[in-house]
Amino acid sequence: MMIDIDNFKKNNDTYGHQKGDELLVVIADSIKVDVRRSDIVGRYGGEEIVVFLSNIDKAVLKIVGEKIKSSVEERTKKLIPVTISIALSHNKIVSDPDKELNDLIRIADKNLYRAKEQGRNRVVV
Repeated sequence: MMIDIDNFKKNNDTYGHQKGDELLVVIADSIKVDVRRSDIVGRYGGEEIVVFLSNIDKAVLKIVGEKIKSSVEERTKKLIPVTISIALSHNKIVSDPDKELNDLIRIADKNLYRAKEQGRNRVVV
């Protein structure tokens, strides 16, 4: 799962980098609440966050993405109201973890561009 904060640069320019940093913390904490303890949440770069959900059914993946999207909107509305775009990719890591993980990230990144092109504030598989 790759998550991008919609219009993050505009928020930073409007409210300042300290508020942007606070926003990142609120969003990261929100995501951590909505995933399992065994899942991995990390900052990928700038305002992008990657979430690795192990042993999850593909049908459940979109449900988790929608839950995260809604939770972030709810939890940020008192600080700086934001939306997020979430891109998903799904596969099993079997024989070559480095290559297979990079493939998942590449596919998610491609789907993130699709989410942005479709107007942001959405989950794309």
